[in-house]
Amino acid sequence: MEAGGAPGLNEFSYWVTHDSLSSWTRLPDVKPSDLKASREIKVVFTGDLNRVIYTNPFFQQANEKFFLRAQIARIMYNTTLYPRGQYKVDEDADDGKGREIAPMDPPEGEEELEPPTNAQMAHPGMWVHAQPNILMNCRTKHGDPEEPTGEEAEEFNAEEAAEAMIAADPYEPRLKPISMDGKVKVSEKVS
Repeated sequence: MEAGGAPGLNEFSYWVTHDSLSSWTRLPDVKPSDLKASREIKVVFTGDLNRVIYTNPFFQQANEKFFLRAQIARIMYNTTLYPRGQYKVDEDADDGKGREIAPMDPPEGEEELEPPTNAQMAHPGMWVHAQPNILMNCRTKHGDPEEPTGEEAEEFNAEEAAEAMIAADPYEPRLKPISMDGKVKVSEKVS
């Protein structure tokens, strides 16, 4: 599970309530198993955080609050957008693989970047994804490859194993234009 407060799926805490006069409830941090299950099931929310969810495939945590938190993570990481040209990929930050972003520097002699016009902002090509993609391992970063035991341990190369892991589940380019997104799968009408 990614640590709370650190960059990743649990960077932010989410609080919910039925109305502004009720007490607020903090949603739990999202676990990879919850995120994986949320990709595979469909559930109608009732607003009862402690309602047990019965599904196939099985949802481990079983309560609506865990499913809600997983769905919030998926929505937040797929729909947070920035205007194109306002941020750049920072190759020097993090691990040097271009997964961090920084604000663009203003042109020489100017104090600020010129903001886009309303007409420019209305065009879909003006928007880029702000957040890193959620990988198939249900995290935003790959972990270290597991070192095998026994005879396979002698031939194990950690760098090759990490490259193979990334090749099997690649990172999306940061600041990817939304025009490069795949089509949304819509269920077919059954007659």
